[in-house]
Amino acid sequence: MKKVFKWIGIIFVSLLVIALIAIGIFIVRNKMFIGLSDKKTVEYLNKNKIVLTQNAFGKDEQLFDNEAYTSDVILLGESHGVAQVQSIDKELFLHLNKKIGLRYYVAEMDSIRANRLNTFLNGTSKDTLLLKNIVIDIRKHIPQQSSIELYQKWADIYDYNRNLPDSLKLRVIGVDTDFDKKSSISRDSAMIQNFKDIVKTEKLEGKQFYGLFGLFHVSQSEFKEGSKPFAARLKAEGFNVTSILCLFVDCEVYFPKNEQYPTPPSEKLSFFNMDGPLVLLKGINDFKKASQKGETTLFNLRATNSPYFKSKIALKTNFINQKMEPRNEQLPIVDFYQYTILVRNSPALTPIK
Repeated sequence: MKKVFKWIGIIFVSLLVIALIAIGIFIVRNKMFIGLSDKKTVEYLNKNKIVLTQNAFGKDEQLFDNEAYTSDVILLGESHGVAQVQSIDKELFLHLNKKIGLRYYVAEMDSIRANRLNTFLNGTSKDTLLLKNIVIDIRKHIPQQSSIELYQKWADIYDYNRNLPDSLKLRVIGVDTDFDKKSSISRDSAMIQNFKDIVKTEKLEGKQFYGLFGLFHVSQSEFKEGSKPFAARLKAEGFNVTSILCLFVDCEVYFPKNEQYPTPPSEKLSFFNMDGPLVLLKGINDFKKASQKGETTLFNLRATNSPYFKSKIALKTNFINQKMEPRNEQLPIVDFYQYTILVRNSPALTPIK
């Protein structure tokens, strides 16, 4: 009997050692992929950043370079589920309206939902029930976005919009596939076609547009995996595009119950930050070094002497073994995104009941 217990002990210790070695290898591989911070890159980022406080979004503030402000389309890319993004999205949209008169919000939703949102925005009174139904309905397509913060964003935009003259009212343009129908083409292919159709039909040539999409859709160049992104298709059609990528450190994401992955009772996870353990972005330590905990910081990647004219983009996920690798490996980061916003210590979105 003693020998049995001895062998059980040996087996248990051996398995524990193997598990610890595997965890150690996993951690080391993650750190090697991300890399250490680079002194010159951090110096560049510190010279070309703006901490996004509430006062940073005023009409007279210069958040972007002139190339961005004169772009046909300005896109903000995110990983869905982080609360702070909804506030950033609202403030950027209103900032662009005040500074350059931009009125058109391109949404990752179909035209049916966009029209309902326009009905809400143009109502003589704030129809909170309509807005709540719109936000709840979004669960069908992007469940991580259906939240109190999304509701509050559009409620605030309503308040702002009601004080604008009729000729300057804000408008939502839905370019995504129909939520209730299956499409035979890729979402990004449908997005560009829908966008072009709306611009032509409603005579919006020469107008400027802003929108929030998943981070893949706002890439201006292609990856080895996936279809051609929406922003890349816009560029191919001759539109001048500026893409802003949200990065996350020490944040939580809303991760609603689903049939594919296990979900904690709180429906919140902190594993999807871009410094690991599940999502890894090469160079994220440079952005961390050039920012402070709790801050939201905008970085210009294409200013004079930017290292991002040479460095390559590399992002991978450990939980589904997916990588965002350029189809053309010679392209630098600025061919994909021109600005980043590092969000630190944001809570997850709050599900709306």
